[in-house]
Amino acid sequence: GTATAPTLLPTMIGAEGVEPIYGATNTSLGPPTGFTWLPAVTQEYQVCYKCHSSYTTLPTYLPGGVNNTGALQVDGLKKLTTGGTNTQIADSRDMASEYNPNNPSYHPVMAAGKNLNINVGTFQAGWTFTSRVYCSSCHDNPNSTTTGQGRGPHGSANLHLLDKGAGATATQGYNTVHGQPAATDFCTKCHMPASYISGNTNSRYGYHLYHVANKTTETCYICHDTHGSEQFHLINFSRNQASGCITSVGTNTQAAFAHAAGTAANTCTVTCHGTSHGGGKSYNPAYN
Repeated sequence: GTATAPTLLPTMIGAEGVEPIYGATNTSLGPPTGFTWLPAVTQEYQVCYKCHSSYTTLPTYLPGGVNNTGALQVDGLKKLTTGGTNTQIADSRDMASEYNPNNPSYHPVMAAGKNLNINVGTFQAGWTFTSRVYCSSCHDNPNSTTTGQGRGPHGSANLHLLDKGAGATATQGYNTVHGQPAATDFCTKCHMPASYISGNTNSRYGYHLYHVANKTTETCYICHDTHGSEQFHLINFSRNQASGCITSVGTNTQAAFAHAAGTAANTCTVTCHGTSHGGGKSYNPAYN
């Protein structure tokens, strides 16, 4: 059968799982303070959290997988490592922390997203700023159209168990994290590539094209966390890649961005692509 997020997938009816508890008043940021055991889940993430949250002991190894050339990428998620004089905020493996609905930003797994001003033209058909997603919306067997549905989120040979991008081959889920984005890369399953990579027609932040295609040819991941962030707009600058950003003194990879909703006073204080924004470069994210 079929279902639409967040409705439980028919194949999971009767499965057991856990629901996070976020502090006494359920307003705490970060990891949950506990979990409620559910003998019958109502959401897909409740099954995933049995292994992919602080409900259990999380792994410490660095993830690997097959990249888009068919080679093994050993250290596949650079933001898992931290250190240096400009602190890197870790991209946590605790998905209950990453998707905490109290965080300033997250992909809409546990709750609807908070950014309600996104132009609908920046999404692929069928997606809007009110859409919800499953874990398996991103992590899935990329060959499902040829090998059959039901292989599940662990059926992918791609790095990070990613599905493929819109109109892409089975391996084109890799570049969005580790190379210059293309119109067939993974994020284009939901996000319209012309708004961020080639045309810049509807992007709320008018410099996406400048950073992604014209100037730095960088990945989405160098500026944004994948699942959720303690900063607005999924911001978490990477300082652990060869072209990573160095934050200004007294900030970290999230605090180097200051958010002022609906104004031109949003500031960025990083040094990237050979350019210093150390004085606090300001901009208005409503710019088109």
